[in-house]
Amino acid sequence: MMAKVEAVAGFLDKVIVREEGQAEAQAIEFPCNRWLDRNEDDGQIVRELVPFSDGQRLYNTNYHIAVKTGNIPGGSSDSNVFVKLYGEKNDTCKTMLLVSANNLGNYFESGRIDIFTVETYDIGQINRMMIGHTNIGMRAGWFLDSVQIMVPVHGKHYMFPCHRWLDEDEADGKTQVEIYPSEILDIDQLINYEVTVVTGDVTYAGTNARVFIQMYGEKGKSEIITLESRSNNYERNATEIYRIEAKELGKIHKIRIGHDGSGIGSGWFLETVDVKHIIMAMAPKEKKKEDKKKKKKKKKDDDDEDDGEEMKGSGGDLPFPLFALAGLGRGGWRASGGASA
Repeated sequence: MMAKVEAVAGFLDKVIVREEGQAEAQAIEFPCNRWLDRNEDDGQIVRELVPFSDGQRLYNTNYHIAVKTGNIPGGSSDSNVFVKLYGEKNDTCKTMLLVSANNLGNYFESGRIDIFTVETYDIGQINRMMIGHTNIGMRAGWFLDSVQIMVPVHGKHYMFPCHRWLDEDEADGKTQVEIYPSEILDIDQLINYEVTVVTGDVTYAGTNARVFIQMYGEKGKSEIITLESRSNNYERNATEIYRIEAKELGKIHKIRIGHDGSGIGSGWFLETVDVKHIIMAMAPKEKKKEDKKKKKKKKKDDDDEDDGEEMKGSGGDLPFPLFALAGLGRGGWRASGGASA
């Protein structure tokens, strides 16, 4: 299998995969267009990618995860926290919670709620989750009070009580645990839009101000939504792509876009804005259990293939040829052209 990786300094454009000897026209393209950098975007250096399907790009689903640390002495943690979600159709990769959406600085402090966004294919209704930490740091032990998961595209809000230590020196000594939802609430269902903003190629075109957008359609208008990330945005002749969640507006007939005038050199030359409704990638339900003979053989094959940390979802075949895990090593991208896979 041949894979072609296109990236510049940790920014991955796409991955192209084809069988060795296969024609270029039969290659499978996995678009990304995201940073794989601890200091950019959402801080992830491994991403799940889904390919084009019948000429249509599919997108992952956003899972907004609110983690509450217990308000007790010594309850905070300096360790890195990870989650894995199990759904009716499949389960996710084990994902590190690295960059919070509410930007509170030090994470997992006593009595605080940190909110993270995990992007993965649609796994359906969530049945349970695994959460834990790497047990690294001066104060690794952690008291987890609860977790809430919001999935706007489904219109669901999951409540996961925990209220226990994840600490080698406390309670049962476990540093990870599986927890189950005590309640599933209905919330306003939202859909996903992709907004592409192009800054003009003229002198002083860029801005350091905070940019916002509001969309108007047949079914009403959206909230005012800030378009920002941790990267340096809105530079001269730059293109920014954002994925936002908003209510169904029907056919969009106008937008309102602007900035708050903050920062040095807030003036901005806006070239174009493109807004489109995007389609989510869905994972099918796992296959039924195989008979004992097949199951035994499969287990042996799996053991031979993977003795390391689990980094992919388990379960049945995906609704597309495959999905790709794009990752970035410590030294950055190793190849800029074709590479064996």
